[in-house]
Amino acid sequence: MITRAVVLGGGGIAGIAWESGVIAGLADNGIKLNMADKVIGTSAGSIVGAALTNGQNMKDYLAAMLSQSAEQDQLLAGIDFFELFGRAAAGDSAEEIGRNFGRITQSRVPAIADEERTNRMKQLVGQFSWSDALTTTALNVETGQTHQFDKDSGVELWQAVAASSAVPGIWGAVHLNGEEWIDGGLTSGNNVPFAEGYDQVVVIAMIEQGQGTLPNVYDEVEKLRENSHVTLITPDDTSRPLVADSFNVSLAEQIGAAGYAQGVRFAQEHEDLRKYWSS
Repeated sequence: MITRAVVLGGGGIAGIAWESGVIAGLADNGIKLNMADKVIGTSAGSIVGAALTNGQNMKDYLAAMLSQSAEQDQLLAGIDFFELFGRAAAGDSAEEIGRNFGRITQSRVPAIADEERTNRMKQLVGQFSWSDALTTTALNVETGQTHQFDKDSGVELWQAVAASSAVPGIWGAVHLNGEEWIDGGLTSGNNVPFAEGYDQVVVIAMIEQGQGTLPNVYDEVEKLRENSHVTLITPDDTSRPLVADSFNVSLAEQIGAAGYAQGVRFAQEHEDLRKYWSS
């Protein structure tokens, strides 16, 4: 039996909008990613993955998400992520860089209070429950290593998504199972290696490049292709300039529309995928 996995990478508000649009465009043209045996969601992708694995029409979910955009989302545009991430990414290994991010989280007062973060996460995914297929990623503050949460991890879905989305400088670390966790995309924007062992893999990656010594999605996909058939979708020429600012809420509707159009075109150009993703 053919096994199927979907990898949904990070990307902030833009990532949620673009990935939801792409998935909706694919679905409307016969490529249904909700058939996956495994969905690996990182940061923004954990939010999209929660909706996908709960049987949501992603076009409807995107519209609902946009209508609920909180004022706090707009605050994110004022944080100098490049300065923060540039300092943290100056490490010799992924674990060292992860620990650097952990120290940043511990040393800064988050822009958004924990209570506000909890309310926002519950608004985005609180109506959903864990599925057998979904895993989310988060980085351990102390070890710098990235782990996966699933239905057997002993945490609620919204908590796992909050941990996966806890960007340093915006949110504080999330305390789960006696440890502190932050954004799962800090040492790999997409965590493609977690799809190892699946026959058919679709990777939807808004973040293409890695900082410093961190991997880019193309290298991760090339490695995975040694044993799997991997389909990679990254922003096209229309989507790429729109998603350059991950946290610009004002562009989210336009980004979602661009993602949908890209998903439609991609499905039409890759009709062979339907035999793996239609039932």
